[in-house]
Amino acid sequence: MKSFGYIKTYDAGLVPLFLVSPLLSLPYILWGIYRRERSAYFFFSLFLGFLAWLQIPFADLFRHTINAYDLVGKPLSYIFTNSLSSDFFVPFVSWILVNADIPYQFLRLICVTESFFLMTIIFNYMIEKSAKDYCNSEIFIRFILLFLFFELVLTINGVRYGFAVSQYVFVLHLIFNKRSYFAALLFSLLAVEIHISFLFFIPVSIVLYYLCISVKRSIVILIVCSFLVLAVISQFSYLIGRRADWYFDGGTSVAGTQNITIYGFILFVGVRLFLLPFVVLVFKYFKKQSKWCRIGLVWIVMALIFVTSITVMLRMLFVFSTICVFLFLEIEARAAIKKRFVIILLWCGVITTIFNTVNFRTIILNSRYYYIAMPVPFILQNQYEKDWIIEHIDNNTIIKDVHE
Repeated sequence: MKSFGYIKTYDAGLVPLFLVSPLLSLPYILWGIYRRERSAYFFFSLFLGFLAWLQIPFADLFRHTINAYDLVGKPLSYIFTNSLSSDFFVPFVSWILVNADIPYQFLRLICVTESFFLMTIIFNYMIEKSAKDYCNSEIFIRFILLFLFFELVLTINGVRYGFAVSQYVFVLHLIFNKRSYFAALLFSLLAVEIHISFLFFIPVSIVLYYLCISVKRSIVILIVCSFLVLAVISQFSYLIGRRADWYFDGGTSVAGTQNITIYGFILFVGVRLFLLPFVVLVFKYFKKQSKWCRIGLVWIVMALIFVTSITVMLRMLFVFSTICVFLFLEIEARAAIKKRFVIILLWCGVITTIFNTVNFRTIILNSRYYYIAMPVPFILQNQYEKDWIIEHIDNNTIIKDVHE
């Protein structure tokens, strides 16, 4: 690309086009990603951020949005003295936004943009440092894989957990790829402050990482931990904070399976079966020195330990899903992976995306995603105000036509 001073020709065309219409700029962004333009990765992440802006506050996002609006006029000390958990990052940022008369939607725009952009930083680093010589089309296919296995709607709607997962995975990059331990510590603290469960997940994953030095040993650890898990939960469930009862039914038994229907099981649990090709890769190409492969095995073990608790198992598989493309890139750098297998991964990603579209159809059909074709200033004017939310939504129920 030719340059005019510090501004590339590509960037000079992309910025105004994106401001006019993020949707109209999407083909140009994807072309830039194909051509390995770094700014294209940021604008693709920003595109996802604007989708997050336009997503209807439903379910968890409804609860977080209403809680944020309730912070208007409250002193800063309120979020520390009235919180039932120790993860203060989201309440703190929410307090700043609503008391500065900034739309709460800015939080999810920033969070989703930052989350996916962190994933592209890891992706580009591993592509550039790989021993495999990729052509542009091969890199683009692997980027599509990264996107397909990124839980976009779930990250937006959950507000905290998916955001924290991205920080955790970036911590792995800082340790495994960059050896930047101080920065890794900072991002670890950020993950914990975003979602307190990582105060439990991070140390447990570290311990298992050092223990799981072979597949056979990992199987033994899985069997032993499966028997010990209830005792561990009863002692340490407080680390997960106010959601402990929801995860573990008070920390003494398994919760979350009694009310699920067969269709719910297929859609929400069965979709994770399409991660199996990555599980096959982990077991087939496992080496003690392969750090991403090893941490992938750790999260497989953790998911299987909690297999009787759907809620916790899905949380574990959420992390594994975010890691899986990076462990694939690591394996591909040292082993010849057949093109047919890559096609299988792509189909699994497409089917996963289709399943998730069905899972979150209420959110997708009722969100204002169509405004993504409009100019950015017009998009930013589309705000879900408190009165509108209360009039149209009741947590998990649409009580009035949102398109009126």
